[in-house]
Amino acid sequence: MNKRINPNLIRLAELTHNPDLKETSILAQKVDDPNVSGEFDIQDPKEYVQLDTNGLYGKRAVISKFELPGYNNMNYEDTHTKLLGNKLYVPTPRIFMHFFNKILDAYKNKTPVLNAENSRIREEEILNMYLHLTKDHIAIYDPKKLGVWTWLNGKCINKKKKWHLETINGLNNGKLVTTVEDLNPCLMNDCYIDFTNLNNQGLANPNAKHNTQEYRQGENIRYWKPEDGAVAGFYAYSDWADLGCNWDPRFSYSGLGVFGCAEGA
Repeated sequence: MNKRINPNLIRLAELTHNPDLKETSILAQKVDDPNVSGEFDIQDPKEYVQLDTNGLYGKRAVISKFELPGYNNMNYEDTHTKLLGNKLYVPTPRIFMHFFNKILDAYKNKTPVLNAENSRIREEEILNMYLHLTKDHIAIYDPKKLGVWTWLNGKCINKKKKWHLETINGLNNGKLVTTVEDLNPCLMNDCYIDFTNLNNQGLANPNAKHNTQEYRQGENIRYWKPEDGAVAGFYAYSDWADLGCNWDPRFSYSGLGVFGCAEGA
């Protein structure tokens, strides 16, 4: 495995470090294996956005408006375990970037967006989500860490010079269940991209490089190419919004959390 951590993650950790923060328990309690193909547990449907795409289990997906409370400071596997144990799951890059593009379209073009109760989300909320996804707007966990900082569901594997994408989609006797598929052709350079030009796994198409190679809020995002053994994540700060496939799955930090997904709601 290439153990390089995205340098912007390191910078974020340095910027937001607070030595007075105490470590939290990885899991609040041992949870039973959920029936992930059945009903999902959305405690407040008003806090979830309806998406125009299917989720991991073939039904129309919904995603939380912001990172979920109480799901920070965990590494990649523990985040999956806790979400699945509570009958939710981590969004794949495809699902998350669909959400990202949907909110940006709503902000720019006043396109209606519905919550999981079938009510239209107010323009003020759309503005807050747009700003949170593109700059340092809201602190969800750590007051010193503004903007999105979230795990995504995808691990890149290079085996015998062939790239694969591993997705976590369930629990079996407390162990994570994965599926592995070929990684579709994607951009293999670090650069700013057109975030609407994505393959069907949510990564940048080979020709997605943006004509402006500096951050333009709402126009481009920073993309980090796949690294062997690394996992996907997304974050936004004052100087960038970033889709990365080079996160160390062992990494944890107080400001790092996750959006929750469900479907068939």
